[in-house]
Parts: sequence; C-alpha cells; structure tokens
Amino acid sequence: MRAAARADGGRPQDQRFLGSVVWPLIEGCCLVHDSAHEGHGLPFPDVPIDARFAFTHVGACVKVV
Repeated sequence: MRAAARADGGRPQDQRFLGSVVWPLIEGCCLVHDSAHEGHGLPFPDVPIDARFAFTHVGACVKVV
C-alpha cells in the first residue's frame, strides 16, 4: 500500500488501489452485488429504503442535518 500511495493521489486514490491491486486478486472468487454496473455479479436484492435516502447507495456516506 505504501508503494501505491501518493501524497498528491487525491480522494479516489483508494479506489485506484483497489481496482489495480486488490480486484485482480479477488475477481474470480468473490460475490458481487452491484446495481450500478450491469453485468458485474448479481443484482442486489430489493431492500426497503427510507424515502429520504433513496438517492444514495448501500455504503454511502450520508450527512443528515
């Protein structure tokens, strides 16, 4: 991780690391529920979501004011 980390890497640096280093290692042996990228894994089961959060996704950071 230290070799991949850059001081100027910006906010999506973690996603680039996951995509280029981690994903190739686990791609063939993991279960993926992805409603955003059709063709990847299995659709996420329908889950009742409070209408206030219908705009977001599981795992998103939501700031409630």
